[in-house]
Amino acid sequence: MKKLVELSYYGFEEKDMDKTFYIDLPQFGGILQKKKTWTLRELHKVLKEAYSGKIGVEFMHVPNAEMCTWIRNNFELRQFNPIQNAK
Repeated sequence: MKKLVELSYYGFEEKDMDKTFYIDLPQFGGILQKKKTWTLRELHKVLKEAYSGKIGVEFMHVPNAEMCTWIRNNFELRQFNPIQNAK
């Protein structure tokens, strides 16, 4: 599992870390709604902080898109916003 968070697993190298990527996926929510242009370094840092800390969450098997968006919003954005209760 650890190798899945290593960028080399996906073919990226240190020289790729400051490349800019345009990502426009508002339906996914989470950190990607903060902005649309990311360096690989920024994106890797915020996602690693969200998913590789002391708490992790597995939700991609959940068939409800609204629930997945709620989880993504509250997990990825917790470093920017306090966690909100589910409605």
